[in-house]
Amino acid sequence: MMVAFLVVALVAGVLLLMVSSMKAIGYTINFASKLNISPLLIGLVMVSVGTDLPEIANSIVSCLAGHGDINVGDSMGSVLAQTTLVLGLIPFLVGGFKINRREILILGAFELFAFALLLYVIQIGLTPLNALFLIAVWPLLILLIKKIKPERDALIGHVWQRTDKSAFFNFIMAAIAFAGVAVGAIVVVQSVVSLSMEMGVPEYLISFFALGLSTSLPELGAAIEGIRKGHTQLVLGNTIGSCIFDSLVSVSIGPLLIACEISKDIAIKTGLYVLFAIAIVFLVLALRKELDKKAGLLFIIIYLSSYSLLFI
Repeated sequence: MMVAFLVVALVAGVLLLMVSSMKAIGYTINFASKLNISPLLIGLVMVSVGTDLPEIANSIVSCLAGHGDINVGDSMGSVLAQTTLVLGLIPFLVGGFKINRREILILGAFELFAFALLLYVIQIGLTPLNALFLIAVWPLLILLIKKIKPERDALIGHVWQRTDKSAFFNFIMAAIAFAGVAVGAIVVVQSVVSLSMEMGVPEYLISFFALGLSTSLPELGAAIEGIRKGHTQLVLGNTIGSCIFDSLVSVSIGPLLIACEISKDIAIKTGLYVLFAIAIVFLVLALRKELDKKAGLLFIIIYLSSYSLLFI
């Protein structure tokens, strides 16, 4: 009876998560169009922070409860799922798109740096002081990324959607939609954790695979809606920005409030796989200069291959 209830809660949470994220991206695009903000920047900052509300909530709750492995596993698993599975599914769900080589290499370097820095901090200890350091690095990286000027062909075909509503209205509606994302994500996280505990799966693996996948659903929903509206730069900004935010901020908010133990060995081993996956994905995108079904299939395979870590 309990398992059936948890399954129903999980499905309801996933539906709320997807619907809210799609609404959020729509209102965010309208808000950005009113202020004439760069789609890449709005994706890197505003949308990525909003779609990372699930990881933020999980970081705080898990650390306050003394479950540091759930916090770290969720954020690291989310980075893997977003970089491989989310990008890999896009060509099959809504179609591929061209990519600016210079831009993707620079953004990929920033994501690699952020995740490598997280691994280093995990190795020396994710203390409140080190957590504060990671959080402080995030705005510095965003300021550096802001200086990136995309080449002329990167904005070909980019047209903001026209809207008669004010920027304030779209901002409020986006905030409400992001609140729906947070509620849906909390329901999903708690349902997945409870179901996994019934099966006796270790906390870190629960969070790395189950929670990492579940809390990446907002990025997938945002990507689908963004591509449908023709805002490929915003989608790239959101996906990469979410990974950077996960690596530096989301994972650090809980430990900033209270220090908690982490299973360093397994975290480093799975983290090295994520680092390898990030490098391969951005190398392939830079070489092909497009995200098509061939690249997408490779990224999905890289994600599915991570499950071999369960047996290592």
